Amino acid sequence: MTQIHFARTLTAALTLTLTAAVAQTMKDAVPMTSSMSGSMKAVRQGTFRALEAPTQGKAALTKTATGYTLTLTGLKTEPGPDLKILLFAGNLTSATANPKVAGKYLQVGELKKFSGNFTYKIASKDLAKYTSVVIWCDLAAAGFAIADLKGKGLWGMGQRSNGVRLHPSQASSAGRSHIGLKISVELLRGVTIGCSRVDSATSATEFA
Repeated sequence: MTQIHFARTLTAALTLTLTAAVAQTMKDAVPMTSSMSGSMKAVRQGTFRALEAPTQGKAALTKTATGYTLTLTGLKTEPGPDLKILLFAGNLTSATANPKVAGKYLQVGELKKFSGNFTYKIASKDLAKYTSVVIWCDLAAAGFAIADLKGKGLWGMGQRSNGVRLHPSQASSAGRSHIGLKISVELLRGVTIGCSRVDSATSATEFA
């Protein structure tokens, strides 16, 4: 009888543990809210290569819920007059190739300093067709440098659990809960089987 009581007590404790693990897993699998999805970002980025002027640095085009941000990081180029930052739907292989073709470019802003980090906000538009960032000198009609943008260009996606999309920060927690759930299930199964065997043996003894 002591063995039966112990097994049943352990089964009850494991049942409570299993219930808590299920609750935690469901908590982790909360669908992304608007605030979560608003913070998700997709980045297409590239490194500048020189056309007319020796240039270094990186460009990144980031999509947010309200629009786009173009960030130039570690930029260093030669001083020049009337420099513009353009998004261009295509590639330039020479400094004299003109990207200012109707429907193929978007002027993002001006470049008034020639080294540093720069950020340009772009109103919400579909910028998928633009594949490069050009530093363009209007006065000289010459391209100083170009950065080819590469990346999926899609909204970031978390892992999925039972058809529910998770924020990336939730994915690891959900995974840990899932492991704990499996362990609890296996322990509960083993104790239940052991308890049943003890019950059967006891019943047979009492019947005899």
